[in-house]
Amino acid sequence: MISYHIFSRLSPSKTTSEGFNPLEGDAAVTHLVYLSSRAGKRASASLIANGPRGLIHFWCVHAGNVMARFSASRSNSVTAMARTQDDSVLFTADKQGYIVLWDVKTYCMQKPATVAPREIAKWRGHVEPITSVEYAKR
Repeated sequence: MISYHIFSRLSPSKTTSEGFNPLEGDAAVTHLVYLSSRAGKRASASLIANGPRGLIHFWCVHAGNVMARFSASRSNSVTAMARTQDDSVLFTADKQGYIVLWDVKTYCMQKPATVAPREIAKWRGHVEPITSVEYAKR
């Protein structure tokens, strides 16, 4: 780790739509997931961020650009994210209590994607917002 060194600048994603107001907090990023298995792969997305309107953004930190963007929440708010140890599955949760598992093993490894990764499973884990998810190996 190099202190005070800017490795890459990530330009803001263009996700405007009617009624979108970044001053109301819609543009806040509250969760980041780093895919450590992709650390040396310069052409792949290794950083995942939640964003405005329940969108998930896959960033290539080497190029500083978004490689994919997809909706991960029916409630327009992803409240938690986690990954498996091998970076093959992404867990997302939202404020309506839904949990979704996404197959991200090869997602955005070499080139940008125009569709969401394959949804492995989805269920309502709670009737209230889910504030945290964590992967625990059996």
